[in-house]
Amino acid sequence: MTAETLDFTRQNFNFIVAENALKAEQIFHFEQMKLAFEKAEILWEQERQELKNKYDYLLEQIRLMKQRQFTKKTEQISGLTQKDLIFDDVEPEEKEVEVEENESPAEMEVGLEALKDKYGIDKLADAVARMSQNGQVAAK
Repeated sequence: MTAETLDFTRQNFNFIVAENALKAEQIFHFEQMKLAFEKAEILWEQERQELKNKYDYLLEQIRLMKQRQFTKKTEQISGLTQKDLIFDDVEPEEKEVEVEENESPAEMEVGLEALKDKYGIDKLADAVARMSQNGQVAAK
């Protein structure tokens, strides 16, 4: 069959039908492959999202674990000063607190009144006498 002559014989008609059936079958297979690829792409995207969620969950768990570990360490060293932390002193040292002795007489009297009210004048006098014998009380 040529373009110039239109021979519609039974043999040519069967050939055309067979070619069209073959092309239709190829199109059907291509459509099936396209659907399979689209389905695979959807499944891949779902799996990728699931893996991303698991990854984010693990990162969050690691962050929480580090936070708990850091919290425990800070609780252990909360009594240390910044100098101790810089020089890696793990054990806090007993530090003497210097008390200013420039208290006004009124403050001292208020303190002595409170001690007298709490313990009584006799115990307060005995304690001051003991301290002065041991050299703990300095006269001004």
